[in-house]
Amino acid sequence: MEFADLSNGDIELRVLLESDYDALSELAKDPEIWTYNPILTDPAQFKAKWFSHALRDMKEKTRHVYVVIQNHNIVGSTSFYHISEKHKRLDIGYTWFKPSLWGQGLNRITKIMMLNYAFKTLNFN
Repeated sequence: MEFADLSNGDIELRVLLESDYDALSELAKDPEIWTYNPILTDPAQFKAKWFSHALRDMKEKTRHVYVVIQNHNIVGSTSFYHISEKHKRLDIGYTWFKPSLWGQGLNRITKIMMLNYAFKTLNFN
């Protein structure tokens, strides 16, 4: 299954690329992002425990990772995961944004974009 990039004019969700590492790792240096993350508790673990796993999961087609772009800047990431084409189901999560954007509706906007795409375009249940 191929997933499309998504955009609502203000926010873009684009497939994660290896070349996004520098921008994302800079954002990931903020330890506040990882306060409640059960897997990644230290920004120093970003490459080994988040970035490499995201690329691996995409290759295995069990997860589709988006970078979230606002005003032409990468500001975080979100994913479809536990993807089952056979059962037409998936989960949405692995979401994180730079803390200065928390509480401004970005998470709600990205989730609405993803839900609309999953239900209306991909016809998932």
